[in-house]
Amino acid sequence: MNVQCVYGERGRSENLPDPSVTDMPMILDNCQRHGTCPLCRSMRIREMGAIKYDGPTLFSTIEVQFKRPAELWQCLSCKSWFVQNIVPEGSAARCYATGSSDSRWATQTFEQEKTVEMVSRISFLLKDGMRVLDVGASGGGFLDFAKANGAITAAVEPSSSCRGVLRQKGHGHYSILEEVPEDRFDLIVAFDLVEHLYDLDGFMVRCAALLSPGGKLVILTGDIGSLGARLSRARWWYVRFPEHIVFPSYQFIRGQRAFQILSWDRTYASRQFCSSVGEAIQALIRGLCAGDYRGLPAPGPDHALMVLRKR
Repeated sequence: MNVQCVYGERGRSENLPDPSVTDMPMILDNCQRHGTCPLCRSMRIREMGAIKYDGPTLFSTIEVQFKRPAELWQCLSCKSWFVQNIVPEGSAARCYATGSSDSRWATQTFEQEKTVEMVSRISFLLKDGMRVLDVGASGGGFLDFAKANGAITAAVEPSSSCRGVLRQKGHGHYSILEEVPEDRFDLIVAFDLVEHLYDLDGFMVRCAALLSPGGKLVILTGDIGSLGARLSRARWWYVRFPEHIVFPSYQFIRGQRAFQILSWDRTYASRQFCSSVGEAIQALIRGLCAGDYRGLPAPGPDHALMVLRKR
């Protein structure tokens, strides 16, 4: 998970109720809009459609209601997608810090949850004694895997409850990326993280500073170039999380001066998203006929696993 709790200084939040002492949804004013692309700063942007969140709506693990409808937009310069009418950084930081993402997502081990191909790719990168940082580590599933393979592990995780879990497992931990010493790590991973970021370009620069010469950054995120994303657009299942606010394109990542793309593999978020061709075709036909196609079951891999090397 992310925002300023992971990258940058902690932002000021609204005067929000404590979600731990109320059963009512937290009402958030999702008032933040962009006049330019939040990734490349181009003014060449256009609306793609309205986003409808499924109820009850969760932000991290906090049930919320929003004051404004969200919109999906596209940058015509870098081809990335982004959301308009988002929660300000400070309010998002409060939700991430008080939420407990390890209770929401898969409790399987990394090698059980991820596809065989992804586990093989990551295993190839891990070396005995390697210094590994997981940004947005949640309960530390990947770090458990890395540690078992001889790595020295640390995490950036805004959730205080998740940091307690990481501490018990023996992983180093930080609450924000700015706390992490520079030129210290050989490998940084960010799995389903960058779509949460308010400053993705700044995140990339910071990761480059934390990596040793020739170090690698591995990113897993939704692939807006996938068939499911292109057909469903604002209805795409990966867009329908209010925490997900930016969706970088291949062009944007390729334009990062601090990194060179070593590989860009299309994959799935986890094994549970893999489906048969027949199931995917049936869902595609039904969804398109009903006008509510969400890209699930996915008609092919809809995530990108990027391995980037520090220049």
